[in-house]
Amino acid sequence: MLNSHITAGSLPSGELKILASVLPPVGLQVVTDDNGDRAALVAEALWLFATRTGLDRDGEALETVLTDFLASVLHLCSQTGTEFSSIMGTAEMHFDMEDTGIY
Repeated sequence: MLNSHITAGSLPSGELKILASVLPPVGLQVVTDDNGDRAALVAEALWLFATRTGLDRDGEALETVLTDFLASVLHLCSQTGTEFSSIMGTAEMHFDMEDTGIY
């Protein structure tokens, strides 16, 4: 878990690799029983994105990786005719339920 004084703007992108390291090797299914597993799974995906786009370099912030990734998600939604705002609303609902444990 990240310290409360660390922000996405100050966290180096390489931290994604460390967060993802708790997962089993690629190819094995990840059971997301808790929010730490969920965060690690996304960290793994973001680390792959960062390495493929050159954002894994020293000095790049997590905030930059997240911003570029979300912009790319918006491009994907545009190309596939998917409404991002609808998906985001549903994702926020899932997050709230998982965060509080109330389903």
